[in-house]
Amino acid sequence: MKRVLASLFVVIFGVGFSAEASLQLEKEVVSFQLSNGMTWILLRRPEVPVFSGMIMVKAGGMDEPAGKSGLAHMFEHMAFKGSPDIGAQLDNEVWTVLTRNGAEDLNAFTSKDLTAYHVSLPSTKLPLWLYISSEIVMRPVMRQFVEERNVVLEERRLRYDNSPIGFAMEKFIELAYPEGPYRISPIGLPEHVKTLTEEDAYAFHRKHYTPDQMVGVMIGDVDVAAAKREIQRFWGKYPKKISKFKVQNSKFKLGTEEKKKSVVFDAEPFLLMGFHKPAPPHRDDYAFDILQSLLCGGRTGWLEKILVKEKHQATQVWCSNGFPGNRLDNLFIIGAAPAKGVSLSKLEEGVAGVLQEISSHLTEKELKIIRKQIQASFYETLESNLELAENLAMTQLLTGDWHYVVRYSDVIASFTVAELQKAAENYLKRENSVVLYREKK
Repeated sequence: MKRVLASLFVVIFGVGFSAEASLQLEKEVVSFQLSNGMTWILLRRPEVPVFSGMIMVKAGGMDEPAGKSGLAHMFEHMAFKGSPDIGAQLDNEVWTVLTRNGAEDLNAFTSKDLTAYHVSLPSTKLPLWLYISSEIVMRPVMRQFVEERNVVLEERRLRYDNSPIGFAMEKFIELAYPEGPYRISPIGLPEHVKTLTEEDAYAFHRKHYTPDQMVGVMIGDVDVAAAKREIQRFWGKYPKKISKFKVQNSKFKLGTEEKKKSVVFDAEPFLLMGFHKPAPPHRDDYAFDILQSLLCGGRTGWLEKILVKEKHQATQVWCSNGFPGNRLDNLFIIGAAPAKGVSLSKLEEGVAGVLQEISSHLTEKELKIIRKQIQASFYETLESNLELAENLAMTQLLTGDWHYVVRYSDVIASFTVAELQKAAENYLKRENSVVLYREKK
């Protein structure tokens, strides 16, 4: 799906991507499920003798017990500590072995929705990756846990407490979600992180790291039949264990009252505006992908064109759809920096004015251009093995159907002007909004 502000809270067939190639992709993808419930997705791209691998787990910040925020994120930091059989004699053995065998893009990341582990390697190293990934995901160890916990606290200070945008985003999300799973950033609150223990981590792993909550993807020069045998060898040995933990998404309701707050930070003023909306695969989520391009699609985006170029009310504007995650109903957000002499309230009025124009000024001609831009951009993202692996894993994990990826373009093409105008009218209104002013200290 859309990776929005991930640090805070994908050549198909050798010729680029097209609608025809999308259909071919759907035919070429092989998906299957192990007897323990883990889903695997494979795609052979033999042009270059490399592959990208992704293991994604539906265990993110929203799954943490009360008072233990940051716990899911700790597994990202523990990923390269190894397992009982790896790393006991050699520090950073996982990193050392994989990089010596040609690994690139070796990393892990955590969001409110999930945790992922990924790498790109020569095709001959596929069994090595399956072995190591199964070990670090299914049999993690908490070596140097306290040291890594301190690293997380320092990371938090740099990216949130001392960062103008990190500080503002954290206060913004607290305003948008006074309670519930999305309220706290994935890195956790300092008072929680300080008290996390190895026992907490093992308990979280036992509860959430079950095969039915995992998706594995391999894309590249992969012999599908041989890969299936190796997957069964290294991942099929783990017993079936069904997670009983479920986060229920309540039926979406529009906001009935604007939420507004001012905070102070030693940085230039900044405006954040958000609007509650449904999560994918709801059709209105696609609508906001289109509205994002309309409003913030570079120099031709309405907010840039009107507020920056014409009215000189802003020096910077951006939008993002799907914050802070996609497992639950989320936000469409707009960020803007005021021009010199322009107050945040004046800038907010300017943004609201542009949003109101969607209902009367959007034309079929402009929508046609936007649709083509979105489709071209989307096809570009599918050219990378690693990014395609991420998209397939994420859509399978969050929606239960990886076909979302190959059908995305057709859904975007089906929207009409009237439908987008209705979405704008329904969601982009003050009573459904969240507004944060970051004032200069």
